[in-house]
Amino acid sequence: MTALLPRVARVALPVPIETAFDYAIPADLAPDLVPGCRVRVRFGARRLVGVVIEVDPVESAKPPARLRPLEARLDAAPVVPADILSLAKFAADHYLAGIGEILAGAGPPAGRLRPAPVPAAVGRRSGAGLRLSTAQQAAVAAIGAQLQAGTYRPFLLHGVTGSGKTEVYLRAAEETLARGRGVLYLVPEIGLTALLAGRAQTRLGETVAVLHSGLSRGVRRRNWERLAGGEAQVALGARSAVFAPVRDLGLVIVDEEHDGSYKQEERPRYHARDLALVRAQRAGAVIVLGSATPAIESYERAREGRYELLELPVRVGERTLATAEIVDMRAEFDRDEGASPLSARLRERLGETLARREQAILLLNRRGYSAFLLCRTCGEIPGCPRCSVALSMHRAAAKLRCHTCGYWRGIPTACPRCGGDRLDAGGEGTEKLEAAVASLYPGVRVGRLDRDTTRRAGAATAVLEAFERGDVDVLVGTQMVAKGHDFPRVTLVGVLQAEAALALPDFRASERTFALLTQVAGRAGRGGAESAAVIQTFAPDHYAIRHAAAQDYAAFFAEEIRYRRLLQYPPFTYLAALVVARPSEAAAQRHAEALAVEITKAGGGFLRVLGPAPAPLARRRGEHRVQILVKARARGRLRDAIHGALIALDARGLPRRHVAVDVDPASLR
Repeated sequence: MTALLPRVARVALPVPIETAFDYAIPADLAPDLVPGCRVRVRFGARRLVGVVIEVDPVESAKPPARLRPLEARLDAAPVVPADILSLAKFAADHYLAGIGEILAGAGPPAGRLRPAPVPAAVGRRSGAGLRLSTAQQAAVAAIGAQLQAGTYRPFLLHGVTGSGKTEVYLRAAEETLARGRGVLYLVPEIGLTALLAGRAQTRLGETVAVLHSGLSRGVRRRNWERLAGGEAQVALGARSAVFAPVRDLGLVIVDEEHDGSYKQEERPRYHARDLALVRAQRAGAVIVLGSATPAIESYERAREGRYELLELPVRVGERTLATAEIVDMRAEFDRDEGASPLSARLRERLGETLARREQAILLLNRRGYSAFLLCRTCGEIPGCPRCSVALSMHRAAAKLRCHTCGYWRGIPTACPRCGGDRLDAGGEGTEKLEAAVASLYPGVRVGRLDRDTTRRAGAATAVLEAFERGDVDVLVGTQMVAKGHDFPRVTLVGVLQAEAALALPDFRASERTFALLTQVAGRAGRGGAESAAVIQTFAPDHYAIRHAAAQDYAAFFAEEIRYRRLLQYPPFTYLAALVVARPSEAAAQRHAEALAVEITKAGGGFLRVLGPAPAPLARRRGEHRVQILVKARARGRLRDAIHGALIALDARGLPRRHVAVDVDPASLR
């Protein structure tokens, strides 16, 4: 008899390589091994856990007899559902990423999974008694009609801050559950999930399961089990929850859909909002994208009729938006030479707010005590030895720290260049602002919310809960304070250095500035009292700042879309950013030049290549960085040209690992 050749499994491994790898299936592991099961394999000298994505592929790089065998099978049945596996394959192809990397962050946590019990039916809870505004009623009715139809439809819910978007989401979720289908609810930040989870569980019951990287591995594993087994029907989480194993998905919610946090900046560089649209379409589900400041691309699609636009133009309960005023810091600086980070107007407003025992939020989108340390004798500014950035001073930690790579050193007592002792801290950060507020208003209780104060698990939630209880009078923070919070006692918002992002060489700089200012101003006045926003800036006439102060999205969009059309940026083209990083500046330039030539050749005249040029951050973690931008009218041509160019350069000894590819970038860095 002729011996049977061993069967083959194609396995996705958590390595930064685009391809999957073939392994022979030993006879004792062969029965019932199907895609979605996890296996342990040898990879070089290491043992890794991967996910089977195909069994008996049509072709393999080697004959089965020459393949390494699988070492162990970890699951009796698939733990990555077929729809999640399909979405991961799409993401890997679209973003030119390794499917193993996608599944490493999207699949179940390590460890054995237990089958979860099927739940009893979930009924609606206390939301029915709440009165909806006319606009909310119309939005709920439109979404409900589509849920009844049971087919895919994208909605863009554009509502001013405080207009009750969350209530619309929860009503839609209740109806989806009543129809026996599942819900995926995405938020942009892990810090938002804890407070929202409590509200969602009150309304929707124990069927809510939270998934995000801030949870312990055991909690994430259990919640994955609950969703995969059907015990839980609502997945609530940040970016990676787009891959949550929700059964019979009927509704997808993407709150603050404009937020750049939905785009993963490190490998694999996927955009959770865009993958949510793909997942909803494949599942025949309704998807609701909500924001007070929709992404330019999303609003343009709504204008074209590709999304159905739902508007919530006023706040609930007849509450008014904060009255905003712009403080021209050019004149302020002339008066007191920047002695205080707070303008006279903001100091006056803050004093009045505290006297009324109300709360305030101060936004400064730079952490640390100061942006740099300056020698007044020779002008030296200590920089990171590995990155082309100045070291920020953190006074409490007594360190100069690089916010890009994490390098740090102690704060010098003398200039490292000339030996002088005239060292001044320049450009305030949140730590300095916190100290300034405490000094100006003795006895005030100041809290700070930034990456320095929230490194410990649960720290962000603790700060927000203390502010919500009224144990903190003034909350100082970076953009973390602007996102989705609802604090009824906040009547003042102050913004410092409102123009900071406008100086960045990024086509989204104006959009991000407008969104941040509008969102943070929207944190004030939610309790019904009169409220104010004071915006300090050295660029008071910039259209992003003017329209944000007026809370006028339509006016901002009209100006921004003209700029995008003129320069052919999204939504009028598809865009990819490629950064070549090499230890040698000359090597990086040569590699990037060769890459640009190959992309142009592969594009066949159907795309435009800009560069190579130094990346906005020209040196990072000891490597020199050169950037190429590629624009195309067709997404497929963009992807194919880049893919072909990378293969061509690999063959010439210019390996793929030196090139970071960012398809649909949220920012240029």
